[in-house]
Amino acid sequence: MKRRFAGLACGLLAFSLCAAQTHQANSHGAHAEKQLMQIEQDWANAVISKNTSALEAIVADDWMGISGGKTRDKRKLLAQIQSPDNKVESIKLVDMRVRVFGDTAVVTGGAEEKSKGAASAELSLWTDVFVKRGGKWVAVASHVSK
Repeated sequence: MKRRFAGLACGLLAFSLCAAQTHQANSHGAHAEKQLMQIEQDWANAVISKNTSALEAIVADDWMGISGGKTRDKRKLLAQIQSPDNKVESIKLVDMRVRVFGDTAVVTGGAEEKSKGAASAELSLWTDVFVKRGGKWVAVASHVSK
C-alpha cells in the first residue's frame, strides 16, 4: 500500500512539474509572439516613414532578403527605404502567424501595401526569420512574394 501511495505521489509530482513547465513555455511563447508581431508592425511603419534608424534595430547586420528573384543585404534594404522611389503610403499586415522555436522564430503573413498614386493596394506574402541575440529579437532572413 505504501508503495502504491509513493508511486501515486511521484506521478502527481511529475505531472505537476510538467504542467508548470508547459504553462511557463506557453507564457514565454505568447510573450514572444506579441513582441514579434509588434516588431513586424514597427518594420512596416519604418518603411512608410522611411525611418532607417528603426530598421537598423530590427534587421541584423547579416540579414539577407529575397524578393522578386533578387537577393539584398541590409545596406541595400536601407538604401531602398531611403530612395525617392519608395512611395509607400500605407501597409496593412494581415494573417500573421508566429512560430517560436526557442531563440528562433518564423513569422509569416501578408501585407496590403498602397503606394502614392496607386489605384489599389498590392498584396505580398512574406516570411521573416528572427533570432534572439543579446536578449533582443532581430530579423536574419526574409522572403517576399507578390
